[in-house]
Amino acid sequence: MAAVERAELLSKQVEGALKQRIRDGSLAPGEQLPPENQLAAFYGVSRSTVRAALAHLQREGSVVRRQGSGTYVTRGALYVDCHLEQLWNFDDVIRAGGHEPSIGWLDYEETLPDRYTRENLLLGPEETVLVIRKVFLADEQPVIHCVDYIPRQLISKPFTRDDLVPQVFSFLEEFAGERVIYYVAELIPVVAEGDTAQRLKCSSGAPLLLFDEVAYNIEDKPILCCLVHHRQKSLRLRIVQSRT
Repeated sequence: MAAVERAELLSKQVEGALKQRIRDGSLAPGEQLPPENQLAAFYGVSRSTVRAALAHLQREGSVVRRQGSGTYVTRGALYVDCHLEQLWNFDDVIRAGGHEPSIGWLDYEETLPDRYTRENLLLGPEETVLVIRKVFLADEQPVIHCVDYIPRQLISKPFTRDDLVPQVFSFLEEFAGERVIYYVAELIPVVAEGDTAQRLKCSSGAPLLLFDEVAYNIEDKPILCCLVHHRQKSLRLRIVQSRT
């Protein structure tokens, strides 16, 4: 194969070439990428250029790099259309809108999941989940209703209600020893109804934006499902696209 044509950002060209191989099936989910030195020789670039390309692919969730093992293609690489490159902290989202964040309501329970959640988390029929429900406030007004589902078997330490107040990613790291590497979110326009409408203090039928999310660890295993309803006035998305 001809070497990648040199330009100002060679790493973006290598990244684009690897993405194309993932899209056309040359690199399948779960498959290990060649070592950096082989990729560098294949594309006619330096190892540092390859390393930069792989680092960006990992940040967006297309590959995962396992220390002492190598770099692997994730399942998310095939069906994530765009990447919100940081795991969101709702407090930061609210502050970015010029408001003061707080938690207005929180409860939790251990229960059997519904079929959809069980399949997303790859659970057996008798495996339970910890369900955490929160309402986030902006200047004392409810704007986000979040429901997190964590496989109960992952949680290895006792916890209290206060331990559930911080962001769920922090809870997973401290009490389950699990770190979220990437997540896949489907954005769905919905209307408020039932408990969600009541907790967000909006009328039934009011427009909401639902984030239906599944989060994965370094082994590419699902460790968290989230259903996050945003009142549409509370959230603005800015997507930055670049040409590769």
